[in-house]
Amino acid sequence: LDLDFNSLYPSVFSGIFNKNNPYTNNRIYQAGGVTSYFKCTSNSSKQKARDIIMSSDRYTDKGQLFCVKIKGHIDEKHINSHINFAPIWRKLTYNNSVEQIGEFMYNKMKSQRLTVDKPTTKLTALLSTHNQFMCFTNYILWFLIDYCNFIIDDIDSIALFDKHLGFESFACTMMNKRQDAISQHNDTKSLYYKQILNSAFGGEGQKNVKFDQISFNNARQTSLKQLKQDHKATRKLSDNILNSDSEVIEETQYMVSESPRQFKCNKPLKEAVFTLDNSKFCYLNFVYNFLYTCIDMDRVHFCNMDTDSMYLAIAGSQIEEWLPWDNCTVAEEKKLIGITTESQGKNIVCLAPKCYSLYKGNEQNDDIVSLVNRMKGVSEKKANLTTNDYIKYLNEGCNINVTTNNLQMKMGVMSMISMEKSALTGIHNKMVILSNGCCAPFMYGISADHYLIDQ
Repeated sequence: LDLDFNSLYPSVFSGIFNKNNPYTNNRIYQAGGVTSYFKCTSNSSKQKARDIIMSSDRYTDKGQLFCVKIKGHIDEKHINSHINFAPIWRKLTYNNSVEQIGEFMYNKMKSQRLTVDKPTTKLTALLSTHNQFMCFTNYILWFLIDYCNFIIDDIDSIALFDKHLGFESFACTMMNKRQDAISQHNDTKSLYYKQILNSAFGGEGQKNVKFDQISFNNARQTSLKQLKQDHKATRKLSDNILNSDSEVIEETQYMVSESPRQFKCNKPLKEAVFTLDNSKFCYLNFVYNFLYTCIDMDRVHFCNMDTDSMYLAIAGSQIEEWLPWDNCTVAEEKKLIGITTESQGKNIVCLAPKCYSLYKGNEQNDDIVSLVNRMKGVSEKKANLTTNDYIKYLNEGCNINVTTNNLQMKMGVMSMISMEKSALTGIHNKMVILSNGCCAPFMYGISADHYLIDQ
């Protein structure tokens, strides 16, 4: 079952009343100007910061917005309650070592000649800050403390902000226009308003620094780019092409990857930071205050998660005989509590984050019907991968490559560049992967070999 959140970012920064939000009088406020900032260098200053964080005003419209840098962990007595869905979503720098990611995935990465035993930084789900200072905004921290048994170990600094609801009218107007476009079946107009909403809070400015700038150059241009500090990698694409008179008609082409050290952001970073953190708060609020309280979670397994969607595997169906879906048509769809069912099927194969196949049928009976195929970094239309490819990798562990074609204009000449990319590798090093395919979160001070499979 694929659940998709309804315009999560606009819903967060708009400040619309939501009774499912227990804080600041059921509204999510956005950060305004900085009113105060101080380092917590003494016991008195640390206690002052704790008083601000734990103030009972957080349930009223007097609640103080803040961003705090802290160390903390989930109470050890409640680890088992959160290990299936670790609630601390932060970037962590760690080594791709056998002690960290486990022997199963370590050997798989080595067999595919991928980098191991070197530091990497990934966004992952944690049960503590791993003895590092990490930044949290007020809503996500309040939720972790009140619902996830989070304990603050140390406080480094805290910044206080004014709060406002200045984006409410803009977000409501744009969302209404998008809904009108959807009702008119105008996909282009709907996508236009969606992009306006999703880029309004400045999140794209943060993302720009994460992507390399790629250019296609001749030998001379490539040699100049390699002298820059921004240079990251160079790949040769083609050799000189000669005519019958041995004259060069097309020079050797290189692909140069540069990692920019600076990027431009036209919107305040605090808006992006608060919106991204508040969206995680809404996600966790849905899981802990709806799924965990309304559904028998012993029958539910989290297969795959993204920033605004989740795939759930549900064992059995106790209502199927009372709801004959095959003979029904949907007249009108209501997005209850801000989510909708985007797709559903009988089976799913999840190889890695953003790499999965949802299908119905049985591979043994050869009646598989693909519903959704996803692979990160590869166009599903160009790759022509089928569900059988996902199942083949799952059973045999073989790497599946695809050839992608891109058009490139150079000096008035259009060229087609073919590149072979790894489409299905099954590499997932954001968590500990056990030999039976189960994923477990990184735990501070505990190596991967401490996880045991109960036979």
